[in-house]
Amino acid sequence: MTDRTRNGALSGRGTAGGLAATVTAAVAVATLLAADAGPPAGTRCDRIDPPPTADADGGFTAVAAGGPRHVWAFGTFYPAGTDPYGGDANPVPRGLRWDGRAWHELDLPASWPGATLAAAASGPDDLWVVGEEAADVERAEWFIADPAEYTAMHHDGSRWRRYVLTDLLDPALRSAEGAEPRIVTDLEVIAPDDVWLVAEIGAETSGRGGPGATREVLHFDGTEWVAAAAPATGYELAAVGPRDVFAVGTDGRQLTAERWDGTEWRPMPVPEQPLPTGTGDRDRYEFTDVHAEATDDVWAVGRLLNPDGLSSVHGAVLAHWDGSRWRVTLDDPDRSYLSVTGDGTGGLWITRGDGGVLPYPPAIDGTLVHRGADGVPAPYDVDALAPPDRVHHDAAPNPLERTSVVRVPGTTDLVVAGTLTETSDGDPVAQRGAVRLCTP
Repeated sequence: MTDRTRNGALSGRGTAGGLAATVTAAVAVATLLAADAGPPAGTRCDRIDPPPTADADGGFTAVAAGGPRHVWAFGTFYPAGTDPYGGDANPVPRGLRWDGRAWHELDLPASWPGATLAAAASGPDDLWVVGEEAADVERAEWFIADPAEYTAMHHDGSRWRRYVLTDLLDPALRSAEGAEPRIVTDLEVIAPDDVWLVAEIGAETSGRGGPGATREVLHFDGTEWVAAAAPATGYELAAVGPRDVFAVGTDGRQLTAERWDGTEWRPMPVPEQPLPTGTGDRDRYEFTDVHAEATDDVWAVGRLLNPDGLSSVHGAVLAHWDGSRWRVTLDDPDRSYLSVTGDGTGGLWITRGDGGVLPYPPAIDGTLVHRGADGVPAPYDVDALAPPDRVHHDAAPNPLERTSVVRVPGTTDLVVAGTLTETSDGDPVAQRGAVRLCTP
């Protein structure tokens, strides 16, 4: 993978912008946390934004990590002088690697997909990126109307290889005329010869796994991608090994979980949770992510919501599998939990979403939650706000959106990547990629 070095702007909240001198991430973060008079150390995240390109704007849709010197961010950008919001610009893919000190621009192959859906890695020499091309591109984000082709790109440490997945996916995943499919991809890389991919269509924009959703699972065995058995209701995966893959989701009303034993998916009963009364029969619980530390230590997060009309959240869900049963806790009635990953020391990183109307793809509300091994939560300030509206300066600035998060293997650090959108008179006029480094 050839890359061209670009220094990252590593700065704490309140520090001057621009390109910072190249220093190690650990030293820079420690120095800034000590010097800044802002929030106490360990409660906010620091900027490691890649420098913007001179001729494009856009943002990141996927981030992956294979180690402290191998953190990748991928996204979609648009040529200068074009209007990406008016549909007259073709997207330009962009990929970068953070080596702990600087950003390196990747030379992506010409066959790279126009929109990146997901990225994951099992190590520095095992990186996967899944994307799609659109027959009629209006905006290349997580979801694209009228998809034409799905591809998986693999880097083995020396070169890229492209796999076309379109023919493996169910024909229903192709959009019919006038349809606007919602493709949701979950990518789990266990090893170079054990990769799982989940694709879903028909999910409501306010939730996952609802009535009418179609789910397809693909598996890579080190040689080729093949269609695999799909869990009955699960759409988010986490794995400990090839015979221990966990899937969580919803049956349309209650939380569900299943386990792949190397041969088949087996149900893992989740205790039924009480549903609100007097709000119709549309309320439902759904898991939104899962993280597995061991076969007897699996965490899942989710939410209780009502997708009738403009979806509203009634509470966040935190669940734990101890090897024999699930224990479910209802947390924070004003928010939802969107993703979870371990911190490497027995704790968890959790992203939170606002209550009320749900954005989709989900954007975090400006905070992360670090739940220590002792169970004590601490909010983290992502410090990701776009400039004020160019006309209405008193309007609230837009937060980081279309967020992707990953823990850096071998560390307790979490990397958050996404997009900041600047507006003028309420209309989007510019976007830029943003990356944050969070350390407990």
